[in-house]
Amino acid sequence: MAYTDYLDQVQSIYNAYYGRPADPAGLQYWAERLDAEGGNLDAIIDAFGNSEEADALFGGMTNEATVNTLYNQMFDRNADPEGLEFYVGKLESGEMTLASIALDIYNGAQNGDAVILENKLAVSNRFTANL
Repeated sequence: MAYTDYLDQVQSIYNAYYGRPADPAGLQYWAERLDAEGGNLDAIIDAFGNSEEADALFGGMTNEATVNTLYNQMFDRNADPEGLEFYVGKLESGEMTLASIALDIYNGAQNGDAVILENKLAVSNRFTANL
């Protein structure tokens, strides 16, 4: 595959984890890295989760507030009580990282939530292309 095959996936990760579109250089860098990793998101997700931007965005929040921030960035709403309890439990147990939770929430979106993410991807791609 070529790195261009991963552009939408990387843009989606930016939306899910940082709540914003990728800058052109970052989009290309992470797409190339994902291509080099054979499409394996593990290293990229870890890097997103250990970034300065992640520390600035999520540092000092409670686990509940952090999970709700992910939901708000993706869907403009807080998590439902069951989802909040589930992901806070995974985060507190160390079973999942915040970055892997973001990806899990993103990949599990259905119905109206999936439409929101599709729209955010389209707008983000246009935004990044115009920078």
